[in-house]
Amino acid sequence: MIGDLLDDAPLSAAANHGDTRGDVGARARQAALALELATRIVWVNWEQVPTPALAVQMALASHLNPTAVVRLSRDPVSDLHSAATHEGEILERAGWVHALNGEHDPYMRDNRVMTLRHEQLRPFHPARLSAALDRLDAGAAGRLVRSAGFCRLASRPGILARWEHVGSAMWIEPLGTDDGRMGMGQEIVFTGLDLSAPKLAHVLDHAALTDDELAAGPSAWLAFDDPLPAWPAVDSSIPDATD
Repeated sequence: MIGDLLDDAPLSAAANHGDTRGDVGARARQAALALELATRIVWVNWEQVPTPALAVQMALASHLNPTAVVRLSRDPVSDLHSAATHEGEILERAGWVHALNGEHDPYMRDNRVMTLRHEQLRPFHPARLSAALDRLDAGAAGRLVRSAGFCRLASRPGILARWEHVGSAMWIEPLGTDDGRMGMGQEIVFTGLDLSAPKLAHVLDHAALTDDELAAGPSAWLAFDDPLPAWPAVDSSIPDATD
């Protein structure tokens, strides 16, 4: 399971340009979504897995989807027939949504598995963010498995972006333009193994604007070195986060 979440492979090597199934990490993204949207997560052949590794897997799944029933299987056919239905918004099952709402309470826990919420009022400097992402992928704050939330890039002012990461794959995609009432900075949830909250905050805060950069204003931000992928044109309205 953890291997799937860290897989850099696309879902389809033959996908056309613009088809997200051909993205680096698309297979891991699909695995994360499958866990986050499930009503029941069941382990088969679990007897072959060492107990400490099994505990980590189950806790990680529970952190990614606190509302799912997480259990060991003894009869896969019975598991399918007894699968429970779930009422309510699908996206509300995801652990990162629970964490943003201050309601993250996974049923299964393990000392190695942690979910952290990062907030920063200042937008990211794009070049420093790119370097920060490389540091985090190299393990500067532990083994990040999944992160999601909302962010802003100083070099692209007035645009709220969706932050999504699985394994070593990263997507920062525009949601739309706004008048700033959605907040200036970042609100991102990170889930992973052996995470260090102080180190994670240090790396991310270093990527945010300094006092002098913030005071310089948006006209100066447009001149920042921006190595991140270009965005398509965005709509002038922000969609609902559950759309």
